[in-house]
Amino acid sequence: MLSRSLPVKIALISAAALALVFGTSSFILSQGTSHSLTSQTDALQADVAEKEANTVRNRLDQAATVADDIAASALAIKSTGLTERSAQDALLKSLLEKHPDILGTYTAWEPNALDGKDAQFAGTPGHDASGRYVPYWNRGTGSVIREILLDYDKPGAGDYYLRPKNEGRAVAMEPYVYPIAGKDVLMTSFTRPLTIDGQFVGIAGVDVDLGSLNTELGAIKPFDTGLVALISKGGLVVSYPNAKAAGKAIKDFDAGTAEAAAKAIASNKTVKFDAKGPDGKPWRYLASPIAAAGTADTWAVVVQVPVATLNAQVDHNNRFMLGISLLCILVSAALIFFVLYSLVGKPLNSLKGSFDRMAGGDHNADVPEARRIDEIGLIGKAVMAFREGLRTKAHAESEAEIARQAQSERERHEAMSALAAEFERSVGSIVQAVGEASGEMKTSAEALNAIASRTSGQTTSIASATEQAATNVRTVAAASEELSSSIHEITSKAQMSSTIAQQAVEQANLSDARIRDLEAAAGKVGEVVNLIQAIAQQTNLLALNATIEAARAGDAGKGFAVVATEVKTLAAQTAKATEDISSHIGTIQSATSGTVEAIQSIRATIDEMNQIAQAITINMEQQGAATADIARNVHEAAQGTDEVASHVHAMAEATQETGHASNLALDTASRLVEQSAQMREQITQFVAQVRAG
Repeated sequence: MLSRSLPVKIALISAAALALVFGTSSFILSQGTSHSLTSQTDALQADVAEKEANTVRNRLDQAATVADDIAASALAIKSTGLTERSAQDALLKSLLEKHPDILGTYTAWEPNALDGKDAQFAGTPGHDASGRYVPYWNRGTGSVIREILLDYDKPGAGDYYLRPKNEGRAVAMEPYVYPIAGKDVLMTSFTRPLTIDGQFVGIAGVDVDLGSLNTELGAIKPFDTGLVALISKGGLVVSYPNAKAAGKAIKDFDAGTAEAAAKAIASNKTVKFDAKGPDGKPWRYLASPIAAAGTADTWAVVVQVPVATLNAQVDHNNRFMLGISLLCILVSAALIFFVLYSLVGKPLNSLKGSFDRMAGGDHNADVPEARRIDEIGLIGKAVMAFREGLRTKAHAESEAEIARQAQSERERHEAMSALAAEFERSVGSIVQAVGEASGEMKTSAEALNAIASRTSGQTTSIASATEQAATNVRTVAAASEELSSSIHEITSKAQMSSTIAQQAVEQANLSDARIRDLEAAAGKVGEVVNLIQAIAQQTNLLALNATIEAARAGDAGKGFAVVATEVKTLAAQTAKATEDISSHIGTIQSATSGTVEAIQSIRATIDEMNQIAQAITINMEQQGAATADIARNVHEAAQGTDEVASHVHAMAEATQETGHASNLALDTASRLVEQSAQMREQITQFVAQVRAG
C-alpha cells in the first residue's frame, strides 16, 4: 500500500535522481581523491626507497672508502721504498681498528710483487707455503687478529682476487657465507686492483658483515605493513625480513621482489609495478638501483607494500564519501517525502475521505481542502462542485421516485376502483335480480297461499277419498326423482372416473416413454462397457506380450516387467469392473423391460376401466331416460287417478299440494329476500374496501 503512495513514488524518484547526482559527483571526487592519494602514497613509497637506497649507498661507500684507502696507502708505502711487510700489516690493522663496521681488511700481492722476498717467508707464520704476502686482518673472534687469505687462486672461491685482476676494476662481490673464527658469517667483499705503471700487482679490499645491514633494513616497515629488501646483481639476498633467505636466491622466496630487482638492475632505473606478494595478495613493488661501493656492480633496494595498505586511505575516503552521499540521499528523500506528504499526500487523503463519504451517500460531506489557494484547493473546489452535482442528482432521483410511487399508487387505486365497479356492476345486478325475483316469488307465494287457504276447506272431504291414491302417486314420484338424482350422480362419477382414467393413461404413456429412454441409455452404457472390455482385453494381451519381451531381456527388462505386470493387473481389474457394470446394466435392463411390461399392462387395464366407465355412463344415461319415462308414466297415472276420483278429488289434491308448495315457496322466498339483502350489504362493504385501497 505504501509503495502506491504518490509521495513515496516521488520521494523514490527524487532519491534515485539524487543518487545519480551524488553518485556521479562522488565518483568524480573519489577518482580525483584516489588519484591524489595514490600519487602521494607512490611518492611516499619512492621516498622510502630513495632514503633506504641512500642509507645502503652510504654504508657501502664508507666500506669502499676504506678499501680505497688501503689501496692508496699500500701503493704509497711501496713507492717510498719501504719494503718491510710489517709496515703493510700496521696499515691494515690500523684501518680495521678505526672502522668497527668493517669485518676485515686485507691485501694480496702477486708473487714477489711487494718486495721480491716471497721465498724467504715461505712457510713462516702469517704466510702460506708460497711465501706470498696475503695478510687478512679481521675481528671474527672479537679482537683484531691476523690470518692469511685462502683460495685466492681458485675460481669461484677466489673471485675476490681473480675478478679485480681479470676485469681490471673495483669489484663488489656477491653476498656469501664465510667462516670466520669458526662462525659462518654473511658478508660481502669490496676489492680494488693494485696497479703500478698499468701492471697488476695485487688487490686491496675490505670485508663487510651484512648481518647489521640486514637487521637494520629488516626493521624498516614502510606504511607499517611493507618491507625493504636489498638484492645483489646476481639476485642473491643481501637483506630480507626472512632470515632464512640470507645469501640465497630471492626468486626462491619472493618472485615479485626478484622481478623488481632484476628490472631495476637491468635498466639502471627505478621501476614500479603491482604483483602477487608473499601472502598471495597484490603488492606494489618499487625498486631503486644503486652502484655498490662505487663499482660497476649494481644492487637494488626494493620497497614493497601491500596494495590494500596503499589503498586503505583511498578506500576509507571512498567509504566515507559513500556514507555521506547515502546519508544525504536518505535525508533528502525523507524531507521530500514529508514535504510531499504534507503538501500533497495528506490533502489527497482528505479528498479521498470526502469522496468515500460521498460514495456512502453523505451528500453534505465537508471538503476542507477547498479552502486552500493552491492546486489542491482547485481540486477541492472541483470536489465540492461534484458534491453539489451528486446532491442535485440525488434530490431529483428522490422526487422522481416519489412521483413514480404516487403514479403507481394512483394506477393501482384506479385499477382497484375499476375492478370494484365491474364487480359491483356484474354481481350487484345479479343480486338485485335475485332479490327482485325473490320478492315476486314471495308475492306469488302469498297469493297462492291465500287461494289455497280458501279452497282448502271446500276440498277437505273430497281429499280424504283420493288421499290414498295421491299418496301412492307421490311416493312413486319421489322414488322416481330420487332414482333420477342417483342416476345423475352415478353418471357424474362415471364421467369423473373416465377423466381420471384418461389422465392415468397419459401418465402411463409418459412413464412408458421415460422407461424406454432409460432402457436405450442402459443399452448405450452397455455398448461403452463392451468397448472398455475390449480395450481391457487388448491391454491384457499387450501387457502379456510386454512381460514375455521383458523376460527375454533378462535383468535389463525387470523394471519393464514390473510395469507390464502392473498394467496387466489393472487390465484384469478393469475387465472385472466392466463385467460387474455389465451385470448391473443387465439387471437394470431386465427391470426396465419388466417395468415397461407392467406399465403397458397397467395402461391396458386403465383403458378397460375407461371403457367400462364410458359404458356405465352410457347405461346411466339410458337408465335416466327410462326413469324419465317412468316419471311421465306416473304423472299420467296420477292424472288417470284424478280423472277416476273425479275432478273434485283432483281439485282437493291439487289444492292441498298447492297449499303445501305455496308454504314452502313462501318460506324459501322469505329466506331469499333476507339473504339477498345480506349479500347486497356485504358486496357494498367489499367494494368500499377495494376502492379505499
